[in-house]
This record gives sequence, C-alpha cells and structure tokens, in this order.
Amino acid sequence: HDFQLSLDICKGKRPKIIKNIPQCYIDLMKKCWNMDLLKRPTVIEIKKIIK
Repeated sequence: HDFQLSLDICKGKRPKIIKNIPQCYIDLMKKCWNMDLLKRPTVIEIKKIIK
C-alpha cells in the first residue's frame, strides 16, 4: 500500500479534498502538494499561516 501511494504521489495524484474545509486550508494543502519543491511553503511559512 505504501509503495503504491508513493507511486501515485509521484504521478501527481492527490487525496480528495473533503467538503466543509475552509478555503485557506485547501489553498495551503495545494501549496504543500506542489510538484516543484521550491514552490512549497517552508515549515516557518506554514506555521505563520496556521497561527
């Protein structure tokens, strides 16, 4: 299961976003899922967003 999950992530597949999640968290998830490492937020940036 973990191996298949790793392959799916490499292919760009992401989990479905469930209903009723605030848009700010959806935006954060999508930023964290960016295929380009340099475009992902740092832990410090994530901490500021969540605060």
